[in-house]
Amino acid sequence: MAADLWVFVRKAKEVYSWYSFAAGGFALAVAGGVWLVSHGIPWPLAAMAGYCTVSAAFVVALIPSLLRRTNDSADIQISKPNYSIWRHRREYHLYEAAYLLADSEPNRRPELMSGDAAAWFNLLSEAIKEDELKRIQITQDDNANTFPGSGYKPHFDTRVDAAELRRFCEQRGITARFLRE
Repeated sequence: MAADLWVFVRKAKEVYSWYSFAAGGFALAVAGGVWLVSHGIPWPLAAMAGYCTVSAAFVVALIPSLLRRTNDSADIQISKPNYSIWRHRREYHLYEAAYLLADSEPNRRPELMSGDAAAWFNLLSEAIKEDELKRIQITQDDNANTFPGSGYKPHFDTRVDAAELRRFCEQRGITARFLRE
């Protein structure tokens, strides 16, 4: 019973604090608009000021729910890759190879890349820049990602042949389970 009451109080406090903030912003906008018009400010300017005040109040009132959603996304479970499927690929995108070397399921969203996958991605990128790892050259990719003075810049969709990646890993002493036959 006491626990239920505590949950109710917490919910009521949350609703009161943030929704009252939004309602207060609306009241401030109306009162401010009336005050501006009564002091000779043209009504379109007063309406604009009121609209901006209401918008800002609602945005601030949404902050807790946005933070809650952001914190929930940090709890995403990272699944392990199924190497029996991945080893049949003939070529890999650089991000896929980095994830697989980090023992994580590849994900196209860079913001979800773990620290290990990012480290592998950087290592593979450096190896491509230094010609230690050969990439699959595609004319469109070369045109878009080759810069004067710095050369080719590896990116998420840079492609690497599986045999070349296997050779690179063996040369470096890297155990890559997804490349075993």
